[in-house]
Amino acid sequence: MSVNKRSEFNSIRRAKGKKAKPMIFVNVQNGVGNLLCHEARLRENVLEPEVNCGAEFDSVKLLGQGKKVSCEERKHAFNEGFIDNNKTFGMIERELNEDDLCFEDFQYGIALRDPLALAESMTNFAHYKGKIGSSPPKDSWQQHLQCLNGAPDDCKKLKSSETGLYRFYDNYLVRTLGGNEVFQKAPGMVTKEDVKKVIDRLEKFRVVQIMNSGSDFAAFEQVMNWPIASKRAATAFSPHPHKFQMDDAGREKVKARLWADYEVYNHFQSRPALPFALKKKQDMTQA
Repeated sequence: MSVNKRSEFNSIRRAKGKKAKPMIFVNVQNGVGNLLCHEARLRENVLEPEVNCGAEFDSVKLLGQGKKVSCEERKHAFNEGFIDNNKTFGMIERELNEDDLCFEDFQYGIALRDPLALAESMTNFAHYKGKIGSSPPKDSWQQHLQCLNGAPDDCKKLKSSETGLYRFYDNYLVRTLGGNEVFQKAPGMVTKEDVKKVIDRLEKFRVVQIMNSGSDFAAFEQVMNWPIASKRAATAFSPHPHKFQMDDAGREKVKARLWADYEVYNHFQSRPALPFALKKKQDMTQA
């Protein structure tokens, strides 16, 4: 879609009252953020300059640093520099801190991937990344589970510690969405209170979409009111052979370790996402 067509499409959609506030999507590392960013660039007015559809202050490079961005700073980033001065989409690719939540000015969304699939995918991505640049982390999933059950600093001794891979075996979703205080907790220290905090946050989001397949993405397109079907999504979710795989017994062990992530994932998996117009109507009814 050309810039002019995209702007025309968004102008029509705003006129219909379906998307008055810009959307900020929380991109959990190595989820489906790259795909969503690619599609958003075709269908939305993405803020710029941007790094994977996000502002510099929301970059994954700042993950775990407790970055604070005021609502005024965020509004300024969305209101400057674009062709029609009306950006509709951005991403946060680091931990989600309290200051990032500006519900009066923005609506929020997230795609939730199966936590076990995310851990396995990130393990393979880290090995792949090693082949094309940095030294490859060669630690197995067994070593990750072992270090998480050891001393607080044991995981930092792994070859993969530079990628933070071990966190994907210790409730990475809750750590990311709970803010830097939760993100920095020692292995095994995520609590029920942290899970509740994340669920309460996501309950205020406009879109919480399970995203494990092409059909999930098609449902997401309807939720986002994106009228043109994606050509890339069909291949993005096709089965890819993973070099590093867990056996069934290993999957059960890792899944048990990811108990907190699954509490969040299952909470939202049990109910369908609602299109903007319908969700807005429901919100007004419940108010």
